[in-house]
Amino acid sequence: MNLHNSFFLFFFIFLVSCTLPTDFTTYSNYSTCEDCGVRFYGNSKACFTDDDCFCGGIDIQTGDCFVGNKEYVQRGGVNLSLNCPDFCGGEAGNLETKCIDKKCTKLARQIQQVRCREDSKICPDGTVVARVSPDCEFAPCPTKYDVGSVSHWLCDDGSWKQKPEDCFGNTCIDVTDCQILGVNEICGPYKIAAPKSVHKAPVFYEYRCGSENCSEIIATCPAFDTLKPLILNMACQQNKCVLVKPEN
Repeated sequence: MNLHNSFFLFFFIFLVSCTLPTDFTTYSNYSTCEDCGVRFYGNSKACFTDDDCFCGGIDIQTGDCFVGNKEYVQRGGVNLSLNCPDFCGGEAGNLETKCIDKKCTKLARQIQQVRCREDSKICPDGTVVARVSPDCEFAPCPTKYDVGSVSHWLCDDGSWKQKPEDCFGNTCIDVTDCQILGVNEICGPYKIAAPKSVHKAPVFYEYRCGSENCSEIIATCPAFDTLKPLILNMACQQNKCVLVKPEN
């Protein structure tokens, strides 16, 4: 073979080696060929940096939601008119696409923890919620029940409350303004302090409340055989009727 023919044979082999296959699945490995303007051979997942990666559309060959390198997209390997809902970002925006071990990969987004003020908010149903990072907004209040659905105490005025003490304004000047009322709820009878202006004790209803859809009553009742009888007295403390234990 003369020198002229050898040169053309070498040039032909060089051109073939730098041609990107039209079938992206032909090769399982990736390489660089900067002179040819081609960075990846065949492997649609291959990457060197995060900027090489893309998420979105449908892979034309596999029919799967696509996450891989941008060059595969630019060469028509992805149908961008179709998308998989929440595939790339996740339902709560907690996913992102990164180049991990030279492969475009979806992973959980790294959220920086922020120290929030340690105050709290009381929800309409009495639940206490705190602030949460990263926005330091208050956590949402429970939405399972409305306010009235946890109000099982029927007051003298016809209103429904969550606790019997909520049925009246508790004010006093002297202990002679106070009285002890007996009430009965899911765990049995007990006593509350109230001003004498209250003429009828609140009534507890397990299956009735201030809403059409009453919440389930969940009570942790003490074991009655472990309780010792307490003789309760009453007092007017800070202009409020309260129950007190008698001194031994």
